[in-house]
Amino acid sequence: MIRAELSRRAAILGSLAASMAVPAVARPSISNELAELPSLKETGRASGIAFGLSEPTYLFPANIGYYEQLCRECNYLAPGNEFNWANVKKTKDGRRYAKLDQIAAFARERDVKMIGHTLLWYHTIPKWLHELDSAGLLRAMDAYVSETVSRFRGMVARWDVVNEPIRVQDGAEGLRRSLFTDRLGADYIKQAFAFAKAADPQVSLCCNEFGFEYRKREDALKRAAFLKLLRRLRDDNVAIDCVGLQSHLDASLVLDLDGVAAFVGEIKSLGYKIAITELDVIDAKLDADEEARDRLVARHVDDYLGCVTAEVRPTTITCWGFTDGHTWLTMFHRRRDGRAMRPLPFDDQFNRKEMWSVIRRYLG
Repeated sequence: MIRAELSRRAAILGSLAASMAVPAVARPSISNELAELPSLKETGRASGIAFGLSEPTYLFPANIGYYEQLCRECNYLAPGNEFNWANVKKTKDGRRYAKLDQIAAFARERDVKMIGHTLLWYHTIPKWLHELDSAGLLRAMDAYVSETVSRFRGMVARWDVVNEPIRVQDGAEGLRRSLFTDRLGADYIKQAFAFAKAADPQVSLCCNEFGFEYRKREDALKRAAFLKLLRRLRDDNVAIDCVGLQSHLDASLVLDLDGVAAFVGEIKSLGYKIAITELDVIDAKLDADEEARDRLVARHVDDYLGCVTAEVRPTTITCWGFTDGHTWLTMFHRRRDGRAMRPLPFDDQFNRKEMWSVIRRYLG
C-alpha cells in the first residue's frame, strides 16, 4: 500500500493519533519574531483566502481551552472525519449529530465556520448499506446528504461531497471501485452533488483528492485520471464549485513543480475553484534537529504553495491538524532518532513556526 493510501486510512483514526504522547521541544527562536503578528485568521479575513484547521472533537468540551486557542487562529474548522456517513449514521435508524451540533455552535460564536468533511468516502461506508440494492442505496444517500447538509446550513462554508474518487489501479477510467460504483456506477458522484446542492444552494461543494505532487509515475497517472473525471463532470453540468487538493506533503521527496503547475492550470481552465484542504508535511526522514527541520519543512511548503498560487488563487489553505503534538501522522511515521515530528504550523506549545510564516505570506 502506498504512503498516501496509508495516510488516508489513518485519518479516520485521528483521535488515536492525537492521544499519543509526543515530547515537547525547545521553542525555536523564530517564534519570538512571529508571536506579535496578527493571526492567520485575521490575515485570511483581510485577504479573502480563508485559513482552516482540522481537529477531531473527541476532546471537546473537556479540553475546551484547546479549541478556544484553535478558534483564535483560523477562519474554518474541519472536525476531523466526524461528518463521515459511518460516524453520523452507523446504524440505519441512528443519528449522531450531538457533538457536531455542539462544536458548530461553539465555532459560530467565535466567528469560525465549519468544513463538512466528508459526505461520501469509500473508506467510511456504514456496513448496513451493503444490504441495500441500487435503489435503496440511492434513497439512503439522498436522505443522509440532504439531512446533514440542511442541518448545518449557514454553519458549514464548504462540503467535501466526494472524497478520493480516483484509484488508477481500478481500471482504465481511473475511478475507484467501491460500493458506490458497484451499485450506482460512475453517476454516484453526479447524484451526490445534486443532493447536496438541493439541500443548500449557497454552500461551496468540493471534490477532494490526494496524491499529485511528486515526480512519481503514480502521481502523474493520478493527475491525468482526475482531470479526465473533472472534464466529464463539467460536461455533465455537475454542481461542483471547487476541487480540493489535500496536499499531504513529504519533505524527503522531490516536488514535480512543472507537473503540478500544468495540473492546477488545467483545473482552473475547466472553471473550478481550488482549495488546499489537508496540508501537512512528513519530516520523518529529514536528518536534522528541530530548527533545521522547521526550515526544510517551511521551504517545501513554500515551493509547493508558490507553484499552486502562480496558477490560481486558492479559496482556502487548510492544515490537517492544529499542533504538532496532535498530528495523526505519527500513526504511520516515526523518526529513527525518537524526536517528535513537526509537520504543522504550530508546535505542541502553540508556538508559531516558519511554516506558519510561509502560509501567512500566501494568505496575504
